[in-house]
Amino acid sequence: MCFSQIFNMLSRCSWVAVGTLLLTLGIMSLTYSFNLLLGGVAYYISIYPSVHILLMELGWLIDFQSLCFCGCVMLISGSVVVYSQDYMMSEKFLNRFLMILMSFILSMVVLIFSDNMLQVILGWDGLGLSSYLLVCYYNNSNSSNAGGLTLMVNRMGDGGLFIVMFYFILSSHQVHVFMSNSMCVGLMLFLVCCTKSAQVPFSAWLPTAMAAPTPASSLVHSSTLVTAGVYLMIRFHTSLMSISWLSLLVGVLTSLTATLCALVEKHMKKIVALSTLSHLGIMVTILSYGWVDMSFSHLIFHAFFKATLFLVVGFWIHSQSGYQDLKNISSASLKDPQVSCFGGLAMMSLCGLPYLTGFYSKDIFMEILLYQGGGVLMMVFMFFGMMGSFMYSFRMFKSINNSSNMGVLVLLEEDPKCYKLSLLVLSCLSIFGGYMVSCYWVLEESVLYVFWEMKLIVLVMILTSFLVVMKSKMNSYFLSDLGYMSSLSRMAPNLSGYSLSLNVNLFDKNFLNPYSGGSYQMSASLVAPDVLSLNFFSMMKLLFLLMFLLVSIS
Repeated sequence: MCFSQIFNMLSRCSWVAVGTLLLTLGIMSLTYSFNLLLGGVAYYISIYPSVHILLMELGWLIDFQSLCFCGCVMLISGSVVVYSQDYMMSEKFLNRFLMILMSFILSMVVLIFSDNMLQVILGWDGLGLSSYLLVCYYNNSNSSNAGGLTLMVNRMGDGGLFIVMFYFILSSHQVHVFMSNSMCVGLMLFLVCCTKSAQVPFSAWLPTAMAAPTPASSLVHSSTLVTAGVYLMIRFHTSLMSISWLSLLVGVLTSLTATLCALVEKHMKKIVALSTLSHLGIMVTILSYGWVDMSFSHLIFHAFFKATLFLVVGFWIHSQSGYQDLKNISSASLKDPQVSCFGGLAMMSLCGLPYLTGFYSKDIFMEILLYQGGGVLMMVFMFFGMMGSFMYSFRMFKSINNSSNMGVLVLLEEDPKCYKLSLLVLSCLSIFGGYMVSCYWVLEESVLYVFWEMKLIVLVMILTSFLVVMKSKMNSYFLSDLGYMSSLSRMAPNLSGYSLSLNVNLFDKNFLNPYSGGSYQMSASLVAPDVLSLNFFSMMKLLFLLMFLLVSIS
């Protein structure tokens, strides 16, 4: 055995030990968080020696929400680290990838336990930088473009956080904003959180970030980075009460747009990413009604089953030589039925089937909407967004088990033990996580008296979604382009520079070239193709839908 093989074996064992340590820390954090919940206590750990900056004491806030979310992050991180040992076994720079992943986890922990804007900015910047490095890991044109868009949107959020911090320093000489009631601060914080959680109109970066390796997508783009914005909204919920109408509008529009786009998307990773986007919209919608605990519970439950689904999708893609188009990935479930069963359970939990993890948050939210009432159109849009979960899940499940196109199945050299170990942990959380949490954490909003007709709504939604998926063939460029948000996001940073360079080029040709009579006609054909591809009537439809939503919530 050569030296390189010994080194690779030791490196593999060390990273498996790191993943096991993260899993252990996650279990301990979740267990102790419920002790804090039942005891109704919280702890503040000050940095020693005491550091005072701008009359502010730096430290860490440990309460139920921060410790529970940290435990969730640790469990998923440990599973992803173990999973990567098989999935990325042939990668030359696996250690570099895992080190970037650990830096992301550290930044996430800093953000979770921070109690002031200075520490929040440190964690926020760390998340943006590490996520950019993960998206650009494969170092090709697709990854570079996706990383540039991701970095641009995240830097917008960074700038917003700096503006909020400077505002508080100038106005009150302190940066503790958890109890602020200012509408301006609430609006700025909401926009900042929307950039990280990919809410409309900042949604284009999340599907393009699927250029990252699948383990990174499972951790970063499903359960931690994108939910960091929602987590800050939960922390700052008192500041957001004055703009609840805006958060309701953005949440419903995000959920509806992502659902419609997922119904026509062909790439599996992007379907799961759009599903994540839809559920992020649901979390923001729940929070807009003032139900903080319910929004936080859906954040935790969603992280469990969505991370499982991402890892299973990565296994299916790996078994088909990297193909992820639904037309080419048929019969992928034949590769390993056990792993495919984990994926089926994650999809059922995603749909909110009774007594799985997703049921304990989505079902309660739907019952409350029916019981307490609200805007009729808002309820219709929200129910359609939830029904879309069944539709795109059935669509993907149908394609995975379709035997009409067998494709090429790639057999792995060894039995993927690390695959199954990590998937087993997350699948248990996807099945029993909601029940275990509900035994200790009873939401105030969950004590309802509903009629049996309301209980039938979920079954009707499932049957309707099944029939629609079996009979329909949906395809639309407008939806596949995320309502033109992808084209607009790519076009906006370059449009001003493109116009300036075009004018300079035209100016030079007119004055320096004596034969420039046709330069004006030539310049008319150089308009950006992204601008020409935008259909005017489709954009008018989008604006009409936005106005319709504004009227419905008024």
